[in-house]
Amino acid sequence: MRLLFITYDFYPSFGANSYIIYNLSQFFIEMGHEVHVLPLKSAPDLRAEEIWNDIKIHRITNSYDKQQVKEYLHQRKLLSVFNLVASLLADLYTKEEYKKSQWSYYSLSLFDRIMNQLHIDTVINVCYPFESCLPIMKYIKQKGKNFNWVIYMQDPFASNYYYADKYPKEDLLEFQTEVFQSADRIVVTPAIMKEITENRPPIPPQKFKVLNFPMIKKPYRTQARDDVRFNRHYINCVYVGKFNRETRNPNLLFKLFEQLQEDYIRLHIIGEDAETWKEYLSKENTNIFFHGMRSKGAAINAELNANILVNIGNSMNNQLPSKLLEYISMGKPIFNLYKIEDCPTLDYTWKYPYCYELQENRIDAKTYRRLRRFCIECRNINLKYDYISRKYYECTVDYVSYEFLKLLYDTCKTINK
Repeated sequence: MRLLFITYDFYPSFGANSYIIYNLSQFFIEMGHEVHVLPLKSAPDLRAEEIWNDIKIHRITNSYDKQQVKEYLHQRKLLSVFNLVASLLADLYTKEEYKKSQWSYYSLSLFDRIMNQLHIDTVINVCYPFESCLPIMKYIKQKGKNFNWVIYMQDPFASNYYYADKYPKEDLLEFQTEVFQSADRIVVTPAIMKEITENRPPIPPQKFKVLNFPMIKKPYRTQARDDVRFNRHYINCVYVGKFNRETRNPNLLFKLFEQLQEDYIRLHIIGEDAETWKEYLSKENTNIFFHGMRSKGAAINAELNANILVNIGNSMNNQLPSKLLEYISMGKPIFNLYKIEDCPTLDYTWKYPYCYELQENRIDAKTYRRLRRFCIECRNINLKYDYISRKYYECTVDYVSYEFLKLLYDTCKTINK
């Protein structure tokens, strides 16, 4: 099969989308399939076309591009210029951000070329963002559907905090249902499936497939020029990833660790800069260190070298930080600071033998002593990967990739009948 992932970001960026697509792609390629990825161009110096680890990348620009207009004019493609300008003007009168055509115009033109040249069998939209489905929907309306279309939802759409306060939920559900009806299959996480079941969209249940994130795999140290060096005289706690003021606010996390600064316990944050969060830090802080953005290799090495791994749960009950499963792969003790009682992280951490769970609204005078004891007593623990892979088999890269590939085969057979 020739597979095309459409996603928000990919290499050299390594957010959740990127890492999950990479894990699936390596399995698919080993099985003899050809993998293409169509991401947004995150930096102007990135090449439009590139092959990385046998994955063929086709990058697009999702903003107004004067150079593109000049090229069209030079090539006398007046119709293309008209379509581009018309789509940009139409955006001005489109109230719903998630229905704006600007993103879809650029990706639609490249998608059209890829489909014509490469004869793609299956298109997989990795949603976040859900709007990445727009070019596919437009293509189907204009030219029909000569491929299998799979929606891979990693984040919610109709109840996403980013949209919930801006648009009526009924409108979001209507747009989501329209996409679901056009797709052949929809892959969702357990948390999102629970939400979809409660909303009861008019979609046949057999269209949905529930799969965990493919994140559990044996970790290896790599040579990385931007490695983070830890002082082994301290207990080094590591958080890898981004914070978010609405859904993953680090304020309480910082306050907890500032109370531990005299106990040789340090918090290292990889993926954020101190300047962004200085308002939450006291001037006396001496044990919280920001290391900024690092390569994926450096991030994994830091997780492997840590004494304790730190996770923050989201403020939404249908979003699981995929980073948690990567932490579990490392076999290190985990401090999980969660916000809500039905946090999805609890479905995974309850069976992890060395995890200190703490809900934010239950912090009291004893909390600091308990966290200190956990860090000191568990600092040298390292679980074997064989134990982890058995306990979390449903989250291993091999299992999820195999189930995903089986779904793609079944979809092809169903469509071809």
